[in-house]
Amino acid sequence: MKNKSPKEFSAFHLFAGLLVGFFLGTSVVYWHNNRQNDRLIAEALDRVIKLFSDHGVHIEQPDSILIVQNNQENTHTPPNRNIRSSLPSASPLSNLIAQDRLLFSKTIAIRKTRDNVSTSARKLDSLIGNINPGSNEDIYVVEFWESPLNSTGYKMGKNKIVLYGIRSFDMVTLTKHNKKVYMKYFNELYPLEITTSFKPLIPVAEPLFFPDYQSF
Repeated sequence: MKNKSPKEFSAFHLFAGLLVGFFLGTSVVYWHNNRQNDRLIAEALDRVIKLFSDHGVHIEQPDSILIVQNNQENTHTPPNRNIRSSLPSASPLSNLIAQDRLLFSKTIAIRKTRDNVSTSARKLDSLIGNINPGSNEDIYVVEFWESPLNSTGYKMGKNKIVLYGIRSFDMVTLTKHNKKVYMKYFNELYPLEITTSFKPLIPVAEPLFFPDYQSF
């Protein structure tokens, strides 16, 4: 076997060293470039995560599901069906509207005074015999009502009187003087007039000076 000369070994070693150095350098450059690219990608991803985090979007991992947070407050509160109202339930009686209530009703006849009938009319009635007992009386239907407000007053029509707040029915009497109706209740005398609206009962200031005050 022929031995190789030292020059041949030196050339072979030089070529092998250059080849190994080339591969090593290429590997280092490739590894460095890939590492730099990975770092750039990581930095870009961090910027994106920070950008979305500032706008209310949270990203836990690059491959995870995005959780979007709404910054606007939700002013609508859903009704809680488990909360019972503290107000008491309305009973059927509470739905009823308080109304006036009729307590009593009676008919009162007011005898006309002879001053209201002219002398000629009395003479004519006596001559022709036209004497009608009912012609000297005015008939009134008097109703006694109770108001939810416990008010005292009256309403009056042509032949009907509605009284409020009067409890002693038997103490009410009526009379007429100068074509005006008066009601006597105990020791007070009240003038009445036709009205469809509620009016208060206002007594006469000095009833003792009223003609025939004690006679009715």
